[in-house]
Amino acid sequence: MTSAIFLQKTFDLIQVSPAEVAQWTEDGRSFVLKDLKTLESVWLDRYFRHNNFTSFARQLRSYGFSKTKKHDGCAGTVWEFHHPDFLRDAPERMALIRRNTAAHGDAKDDHGHDFDALKQQVARLERQVASLAHDLTSLATLLKPPSPKTYDMLQACPPSLAAWTDGGLGFVVFDTKGLEATMLARFFRHGNFPSFVRQLRFYGFSKCRRHENVDREPVWVFAHADFQRDDPKRMKKIVRSSNPLAKSEVDVDELRTRLDVFETRVVALSAQVGLLLEILHARAAVGSVTTLEPTEDDLLDLIVAASPSAI
Repeated sequence: MTSAIFLQKTFDLIQVSPAEVAQWTEDGRSFVLKDLKTLESVWLDRYFRHNNFTSFARQLRSYGFSKTKKHDGCAGTVWEFHHPDFLRDAPERMALIRRNTAAHGDAKDDHGHDFDALKQQVARLERQVASLAHDLTSLATLLKPPSPKTYDMLQACPPSLAAWTDGGLGFVVFDTKGLEATMLARFFRHGNFPSFVRQLRFYGFSKCRRHENVDREPVWVFAHADFQRDDPKRMKKIVRSSNPLAKSEVDVDELRTRLDVFETRVVALSAQVGLLLEILHARAAVGSVTTLEPTEDDLLDLIVAASPSAI
């Protein structure tokens, strides 16, 4: 018979932590926790990958430990925990300790609250993943020349939105909002006309605004010497501009660094969302969030995933 991983780690924590943080009582039948701030920031984080004393105490209670608040003349307020089978000189007796089903009943409200909190955490992480994914797409777009996609977009675009000029040496945008909602979203995976214009400017496109007539919105005309309807091969000559206006924008190397960071964060957040959803689905499958006992590793991973510091 083996003891729970949580109990083994608690035993090891008491054995190796400084006496001013945690130690056994003289008879070895109980242990006391003194410096809770250091316990949370150093020792709980090291052994349980979280820094929440309340959660640690609730876990102990679920295994039948009693908790007593005492006053130590030197250390101030300390917490003493006791279980008849959790002994300094007889660690093998930990195997006899089982979760107290009564404690589950007493903690029903806490578990219900935790379950709701986890669902909220999933929703929050999903929003962050979506936001980061959008930023990732925008950054990736900034690193790629817009010319080929712009050419393909103009070839497929309804003439009411945008079209080549008569000579094919430039193009005109008639309906910016319509272009944002349809063609930019389709070809550039974003719907932001100012970003599209900024990208064109990076690559040396000229831009001017003209009025077709007083009853219509002004139109935008873009042109580049090597961006021509009848000679698409010339697009290969188009390179990022080094004019003073472009120098004020974010450097490409910086964008690449930001792109790598975003990719890492998206992967990490996606993994956390997946983990939380798996545990929530497992709890829902048994019909009650208060009767399922996840494995210790599940609990540890869950704590990490639910921690804002992990983001």
